[in-house]
Amino acid sequence: MRLSTRLAIAMVGLVLFTALAVVVLSYRNLEAEIVPRALEVIEGRTRLLADKFAEHTQRAIDDLPGLRATAALSGILRARASGGVDPVDGVTEETWRQRVADQYAGELAAKPAYYKMPIIGVEDGGREIVRVDRSGTAPINGRQLADAALKLRPSLKVLFTSGYTKDAITHHGRLDPGVLLLTKPYRRSDLARMIRVALETAPAGTQESTADAP
Repeated sequence: MRLSTRLAIAMVGLVLFTALAVVVLSYRNLEAEIVPRALEVIEGRTRLLADKFAEHTQRAIDDLPGLRATAALSGILRARASGGVDPVDGVTEETWRQRVADQYAGELAAKPAYYKMPIIGVEDGGREIVRVDRSGTAPINGRQLADAALKLRPSLKVLFTSGYTKDAITHHGRLDPGVLLLTKPYRRSDLARMIRVALETAPAGTQESTADAP
């Protein structure tokens, strides 16, 4: 190989190396500037959301004494204890309930943030259905999330819906023991049926609540 060819190759290599070094340094400089700024923005938005949540929660707590002391609730209790009619003023339990509903509807209209707060029914044993969507670029899949939740609360009931890769909840095409799966598409009646199955079945030490994670 002639000297001129070697020099040409060396020059090309030097140029490529220089270009690569410039790209790497530029990337590092951009990363050093952009990442901290992005983290500051995320932190600021997180604090704002946390402040809003704390504000809405405190408002709800402040409203509870007034809602609890309403005359309609006392009327419902008196009517229930007396066979359906309030002995104080002769109002039926159904009428009292309607008055409570009207009052709560007015509160919701004035404070729409209440719509975002879940209501856990006492008559249902204090159980709540939680829907968890783990699609997209989530760091863990639904099965891993369910396993982590079950470690914290072994009584949790879990119902999977389709949307996972098969190997996330199956082994060799078969569901793992204790796993309930509802495939899409499904009707409301199908979902209600599977939730009932989850509540009535006791897989792997589950006894109380149900989480629905599609």
